[in-house]
Amino acid sequence: MSSTVTLAHYLFTRLRQLGIESVHGVPGDYNLVSLDHLKPAGLNWVGDANELNAGYAADGYAQMKGIGALMTTFGVGELSALNAIAGSYAEYVPVVHIVGSPSTTAQHERMLLHHTLGDGDYKVFANIYKQVTVAQANLHNTETATSEIDRVLRTAWLKSRPVYIELPSDMVTKEVPAESLNQPLDITFPENNQAVEIAVAENILSRLYSAKRPVLLVDGCVIRHHLKAEATEFVLKTSLPIFTTPMGKGTIDECLPNFGGLYAGSGSYDNVRELVESSDMVLSLGLMKSDINTMRFSYNLPAHNAVDLSMEFLTIEGQRCDIHMYGLLKRLTNLLDTSKLVRPAQELVYDVHRTASANLPPAASYPDTTITHAYLWQQLSKWLQPNDMLCTEIGSSYLGVWDTQFPANVFAISQTLWGSIGYTLPAAQGVALAARELGRPGRVILFEGDGSLQLTAQAIGTMLKLNLDIIIFLVNNDGYTVERWVHGMEESYNDIPAWRYSLLPETMGARLGKGGNARTMQVRTRGEIEALWTTEEFNKVKGMQFVEVFMPKLDAPVPLKMFCTSAEKNNAE
Repeated sequence: MSSTVTLAHYLFTRLRQLGIESVHGVPGDYNLVSLDHLKPAGLNWVGDANELNAGYAADGYAQMKGIGALMTTFGVGELSALNAIAGSYAEYVPVVHIVGSPSTTAQHERMLLHHTLGDGDYKVFANIYKQVTVAQANLHNTETATSEIDRVLRTAWLKSRPVYIELPSDMVTKEVPAESLNQPLDITFPENNQAVEIAVAENILSRLYSAKRPVLLVDGCVIRHHLKAEATEFVLKTSLPIFTTPMGKGTIDECLPNFGGLYAGSGSYDNVRELVESSDMVLSLGLMKSDINTMRFSYNLPAHNAVDLSMEFLTIEGQRCDIHMYGLLKRLTNLLDTSKLVRPAQELVYDVHRTASANLPPAASYPDTTITHAYLWQQLSKWLQPNDMLCTEIGSSYLGVWDTQFPANVFAISQTLWGSIGYTLPAAQGVALAARELGRPGRVILFEGDGSLQLTAQAIGTMLKLNLDIIIFLVNNDGYTVERWVHGMEESYNDIPAWRYSLLPETMGARLGKGGNARTMQVRTRGEIEALWTTEEFNKVKGMQFVEVFMPKLDAPVPLKMFCTSAEKNNAE
C-alpha cells in the first residue's frame, strides 16, 4: 500500500475492515464525488429510494452483520434519515452515518448554499445529530482525520450505537497517511479491574448457590452488544431455567430443555410468570425495562435478590457497580461450580394459557376457516425452520410472535423501544442483503401490516433491484389495527387507502412467472396458508415471495389486547 491514500479511501477501507460490504443511502450533490471511491475500497452501493428507508435498511444490515453504514447528503438528506438513526440509537444498533457536506471553503465563508437554512450556520444539523449518535467527527483537517475516523468507528462498535461523520466535498480526495490501515481497528472490549471482577463474580455466584429457585432472564441488549456467544455459554453451563423477554426472542435457543418461555410481566403465560416471579434469585442479562417489553411495567421480580447485568454496569439490589459485561460473563462462566446450583426437578414446558385473558373483552367469533391472530402465531411455530431470520413489524405482528416458539438459531428483529411503524420492511431488506453476503443459511421472513407498509413501500423496489431472496407476508386487516385497539376502534383516522397490494411487486419492477424473480399470492383461509407453507417451491425462497394474508379488521393478538386494556385501566385511574 502506498504511503498515502485519499481520505475517502481511508474511511471506506476502514468500513470494509469492520465487515461492511454494502453502503446504503441516497446520492446527492455533496456526496457524489465520495461515492466514486466506494468500489475501489471493496464496497457496494445499495442506492435506496429515500433516506429514511436507507437508514432502516442500514439498521437491519447492522443487526445481522454487527455494524452498518449509511451515506446521505447534507441537510435535506441527513434530516430525512434522522428518525432511522434515532431508532438505531434507542435500540443499540451501530450504524455509521456519513454525511457529504459543502466544501470547507463554503462553510468558512458562510455561503448561502442550497440545502442550508440560509443563515450560514453549517453546524446546525451536526448539532442535532449529537442527540442521537454516540460519537461525531468532522473531517475538516487531514492531520487529524484518520485518528478521528478510527475513534468514531471504534466507539460505534464498542457502544453499539450510531455515529456521525461529516465529509466535506473538497476533503474527499485529500491525501492522508495510509500506515494505520495495515492494522485492523482495535475493537476489543475494555478489561475490568481484575480484583473487582473476581469479587463481583463471586458475589453473584454465592447468590446463585444459595438460591432455592434461581432463574436467568435474557434480554435483547445481549445480542445488540455482540455478546450472544458469551451469554449462551453461560446459560448452557448453568442449566438453570432460562427465560427471554419479548425484545430478547432469538437471543437464546428456545429448544433448550431449560428454556422456560417468554417473560413479559402480566403478559406472560401463567406458568412462566409463576416461575419467574416466585424465584428467590433472578439474574438478568441486558435487560431493557421499556413499557412494551414489560407489558406496561408489570414486572414483579424479587428486588431483595435480583442481579441485573447491563453492558457497562450491573445492579445488585438497587446498588450500581461500573463493570463491563463481557469480562464479567466470561469470569462467571469460568468460576461457576455447577454442583452448587439448585436445578428444577422437571423439564420446563410451554403452557399456552393466560389467566389475564379473562379480563379482556370477549373474543370475536369467526368461522373456523378464518386466519386469526390466535391461529396464525401458534401455527407459525410449526412452519419456522432452524436458522430462519424473522422480521416483524412493531404492532400486531411483533406482539403476535410472542406466542410463537422458535426452532434453533432463529434470528429475530423488531423495534421494541423506538417502535417506528414502517421500519421493518426496509430493515428486512438490510437483513436479507447481509445474510446473502454472510452466506447464512435460512429464510428471511417478514410480517408487515398494511398500514406500516404504506409508509416505506418503496423498499420492495430496492429488494427487487438487489435480487434478494425474501418471503413477505403482508397482513391485510384494513387499517391501523394497533391504533384501533389503543383508541378509536371505528374512527376514520385509523383507516388507510385500500391499495391493491399484490400488484406492488410488479409495479416496482418484479418479473413474474417462470424464470422471474418474484411470485405474488393471496390467502384468505387457513387451508390456503397451510397449503402454501407445505409447497416446496415456496419454501425454497428464490427471489421475492409476496403473500397477501387477509385477516379480520378488528382481530388482534392477545398480548396487544392486554397491553391496550391495561392502558385503559391506567388512564381511568
